[in-house]
Amino acid sequence: MFAVVAVLGYFKIDLSAKVLSFFLTCELVFLVVYDIAVLAQGGAEGITFDSLQPNEIFSGSVGIALMFALGLYGGFEATVIFRDEVRDPAKTIPRATYAVIALLAGLYGLTAWVFVNSYGPQAVIAAVTENPTGSATASVKEYIGTFAYDIAALLLLTSCFALVLASHNITSRYAFNLSADRILHRSLSRVHGKHLSPHRASIAMSIVCLIGLGTVVVANIDESLLYGRLAGLYAYTFLILLLMVALAIVVYLLRHRAPGESVVPAVLTAVSSIVVAIVLYLATTNFDLLTGATGGVAVAMLTVIYGVVLAGMVMAWIYRRNRPDVYARIGRDEVSAEVSDGTTCAH
Repeated sequence: MFAVVAVLGYFKIDLSAKVLSFFLTCELVFLVVYDIAVLAQGGAEGITFDSLQPNEIFSGSVGIALMFALGLYGGFEATVIFRDEVRDPAKTIPRATYAVIALLAGLYGLTAWVFVNSYGPQAVIAAVTENPTGSATASVKEYIGTFAYDIAALLLLTSCFALVLASHNITSRYAFNLSADRILHRSLSRVHGKHLSPHRASIAMSIVCLIGLGTVVVANIDESLLYGRLAGLYAYTFLILLLMVALAIVVYLLRHRAPGESVVPAVLTAVSSIVVAIVLYLATTNFDLLTGATGGVAVAMLTVIYGVVLAGMVMAWIYRRNRPDVYARIGRDEVSAEVSDGTTCAH
């Protein structure tokens, strides 16, 4: 998987996009087939909307539910990082971003409701409690058959591959952009002469990942523990990212508001900031549940997280004070990136 991702990441994003589109289409078709099968067979106790009642929605720990729900959307924000590789980023990027959010919201909501009906509103809690990792595939086997159960297992593996490939491409583009902004060494912003891909940034990410993967293997770290903590860590830092960006948007809208222009966008963004701040607070108070880390390990993880955030803020302040030219480039709309043959390419 590592070798295939490293090779695909080296070439133009179109190739990776085709591979990802194929696997995504297979997964979407499978979920739709599952939803139709459960609905057509009437579920376990008939199709009901009990799980959508307010008393059910707000039962249990709403804060923890929000915490995990926001974490599930991680990735939609990365669409903007591909702006250098689309013809009309002003139109394509916003459309792709909203499309991803709409697709996830619709599919998550529909399939979750169908899954509840596959066991029945009263039995579903017991089912997921007794078998938290296998209850979903067991439902697939019950309503579509053993063959579909095997397909689900295969799609689980291909989705892992797709996730690694997407993550590699996203991280490579972040490195490329930071290099183009002159935060990282400028060699990482080189563009391949033929494929027009950030090949050097991709190679750098492959090397970093190989070192990390090798460390995990040599140290023989428990994979379940590692997955749980890294997934929780990702969700938590994603909340920090959302909050900081939301606050920045509020400040930007207020500073650049024209005379007589509505303040509604700024107010709505401020409200969203408050919601994310509440969820981040709940995630912090439930950090052990989110990551499985307790005691000194949890404190160490939080220290590293906020240490990185603080380091980034300090670096920005230093650049703004001592290197205003570099600071002004951060988040640029256009940049002339050097192609591997020595020429330049406007992005």
